[in-house]
Formats: sequence, structure tokens, C-alpha cells
Amino acid sequence: MRVILTTVGTSLLSNMKRGGIPSSTAKQRADYLRNTDAKDAAAETNSLHRLIVKDDRVVLLHSATEEGRICAASLRDWVDWQKAGARTHEIKHLSYETKAFKLRGLAALASVLAHEIRNARLAGFEPIISATGGFKAEAAICAQVGQVLGVGVFYIHEAFQEIIELPPAPIGWDYSIIAEYESFFTWISADLRTAQDVDLRWPALPPKVAQLLVDEDGYRLLSPLGQAYYEGFHEALDIHCSARVLFSANALKWYYDADPTTQQSFAGVIARLKVPEIRINSSHRVDNCDCLVFPSGRYPDRLFYAVDDDDTIRVMELTRHDSRYDTLIKKGINRASYVTQDFQTLG
Repeated sequence: MRVILTTVGTSLLSNMKRGGIPSSTAKQRADYLRNTDAKDAAAETNSLHRLIVKDDRVVLLHSATEEGRICAASLRDWVDWQKAGARTHEIKHLSYETKAFKLRGLAALASVLAHEIRNARLAGFEPIISATGGFKAEAAICAQVGQVLGVGVFYIHEAFQEIIELPPAPIGWDYSIIAEYESFFTWISADLRTAQDVDLRWPALPPKVAQLLVDEDGYRLLSPLGQAYYEGFHEALDIHCSARVLFSANALKWYYDADPTTQQSFAGVIARLKVPEIRINSSHRVDNCDCLVFPSGRYPDRLFYAVDDDDTIRVMELTRHDSRYDTLIKKGINRASYVTQDFQTLG
């Protein structure tokens, strides 16, 4: 079963106006949709009538405008008439009024797409995106989100009127920069921040982070692509949350002896350790050890680990990036030394 995430524009109203057909009431719009060939009625019906199969669900993503609400509601009724379930989802800030609102709206679209994809997967549905409705920038955001989150994107080719699929990329995305600067991404996503506030609080952001930001009218915010990466990072944490991680007696003792703030910090590190893409890109080797160290970069936390053939992750030692870390490296952290220890899960 699938969930079809569909962007909604105003072609329904435009087509009715062009044909001299009244569109002021819900009944007029419903009659038009039911009595007009789907390929001609609206951009959304042109795509959906080719995509919908039995048991599909449709989510109509529309702008925060009256025209967007009217079109989405009419299309929802049409989808129900087609014997498929549908609901609408308004995209906050997507109003088309100013460049700033468009920019915030596009980032909001990326965020909503990511949330809907995550919810669909958790419910056991396969999400796909239909990007024919709306303006071209929305289609570009759909394509970016689809690539980052591994979702097929469909649209109608204007010249040939054929449905085209952009299949998901067969690669894993590198979320290590999001993981390393997670506190920054959480902070900037929580509210509208001025460029001055960002510069004062985060004066030395690396270029890889800066590339995911945009400036507009004195504000600095995540670009739509940055929003997609940030949401994709959280989906990756959800997908891999059940990965098996075992801890040596040494590691467990250190964790339980630590203060609550340190324990909370390590809980985040362990969650990121479970994601293969993050683990691979944020681990490194050190002299005198046959275990890997995670994470690399600016984190104060460090752990020494190895991965079994069955993908079980075994953590030998936990520490902070301080004198104890240097002592452990000098001593040598080698997996054979921990074979006799009883590895257990946290909690």
C-alpha cells in the first residue's frame, strides 16, 4: 500500500476560468472534476489518475492561501470519488506573497514532506511523491527531498504528457555534518533567527554547514535542501533506533558513574552510532588500538567500539575527550582484551 504525497497548485481554478466555467461553489468544482477528463481537469488529476491504484492514500499538500485550500478540498473530494482515501495538509508560510515567505514556505514544504514520509513508513505504507501540481520551485524541492530520503518522485512531462519518475538515489547520504552540529540545526530550526544572532552564537560554522543556510531580509535560516537533510537525519535515527549495541563492564560502569548531563550526551552519541552512514563517516582509528573511535570532530564524548559479523555493535570504553582518553590510547584498546567481559545493553 502507498501514500501519494501530492503538491497542489491552482490549475483547477485556472482551467475552469479559462473554460468560462463558474467555480465559486464546491458543487460547481465537484461537477467540473467529475465531468471533465482527468488529464484536462487539473495538473493534479492529470498525475493522480495515472498513479492511484487500489488501497492508495493521497495527501494533498497545499499553500496557506484561500485558493490553495479551495483546490485541495475539491481535489480531496475527487480522490474520494475515485475510491481512494485523501486528506489535505496546509504548508505554513507557503503563501507566494513575497520572496521571504516563498523561501520559508519551501523549507516548510521540505519539512512537511519529510514528516509525511516518516509517518507513512511507520504505518507500513510506501511513500511516493507526485510533484506535478504547484509551481516549479516546489517540484525542485520534491526532487531534493525524494533523493535525500529515498522516495520516488513523479511528474508529468510537459512536452510529451507522459508521467516521468525520478527514482530514489541508490546511495546512503552522509549525515555526519548534521550529527556533528546537531545542536546548531536544532536551534536554528526552532525559530526565525537573524543573521546577526547566528554570527554571534555560532561564529565559526564550517563551509559544509553554511552551504545549507540562506540569508533573506536580515534573517538566516535553513535552505530547503538543509531542511531536507535535517529531517532525513532524524528519520535515519528512527530507522536504526533498534540496532543492537552492547557495552563492556568497563563501559557500563563509566556510564552509570557519570552525571545525568553526561549520560544524556552519550545517549545522543549512541543513537548516532547506530546509523551506519554516520558511524562510517564519523569514526577514526588511533595508534595502539584495533577498535574504532566514535565520533570524530568537535564532540567532547568518545567511545571505542567494534562491529560483529551480525552487525552487533560492541562498545569497549566510554570517555570524554580529555586526559583519560589519551591514557586509554596509550594503554591500547584492543578487542581481544574484552572477550571475557560480559557485554550487556544499557538500562
